[in-house]
Amino acid sequence: MDSTILIDARQGAGLTNLAARINAEHASAEAALNAGLQHALEAGRLLIEAKAQVAHGEWAGWLQDNFDGSDRTARAYMQVTKRWPEIEAKRGTSAVLSLDQATKLLAQPSVKTESKPTARQVFPFGLPELSPGKVFRACGNKADLVEITPVADHLGYYRVAHFRNLDSIDASDMVYDRRGVKYTPELLATAIHSLGFHPTTKWSSEGASSEDPWYARLPGGVPVHRYEPTTREAPTS
Repeated sequence: MDSTILIDARQGAGLTNLAARINAEHASAEAALNAGLQHALEAGRLLIEAKAQVAHGEWAGWLQDNFDGSDRTARAYMQVTKRWPEIEAKRGTSAVLSLDQATKLLAQPSVKTESKPTARQVFPFGLPELSPGKVFRACGNKADLVEITPVADHLGYYRVAHFRNLDSIDASDMVYDRRGVKYTPELLATAIHSLGFHPTTKWSSEGASSEDPWYARLPGGVPVHRYEPTTREAPTS
């Protein structure tokens, strides 16, 4: 065998071995960093538990007598524990995070988001308690109306229909969810909110027919719009 080829083969094997050892050490370093943060998280939890049991005004003294680290370190541990969801949100795709990096993330300003309207603001008269034998209606502030009807032959399922521009002879129209939905209060709020409907009257009710409403029984070619009822977040409670 050519001596040059033999040397190259040995060098290749040596580099492959080195690469494997480098990657092993890298994995250990990452694991150690993450393990360190997990230990800090647990230390913070235990510190918070201990502080709750120490008499008021005696925490600093207890910490000095019983904790091997500094007061600053203890506060860092406790902050990491208290604000862990914030750290998780801010770390993004970073798989490795040290205690120092975590505290730096907490020092970053939080991104302000537009506050959502409260359920009381959007639904001042509340939401109806759905019943299989009833149809519910409420009027809005844009000459519109929302109707909630039970789905025939599907107990517990309902359709939400939005009639719009009722004060216009030519431009009135409507949308409705094409499939029945087993509405929870949260999902019902989402559906109505997604329509941009703001009720200005209390919900009225009347007995439901044994058949689906007329718009749900129209042939497919009739131009009645349909929508999916979960396109926007519900208002906060």
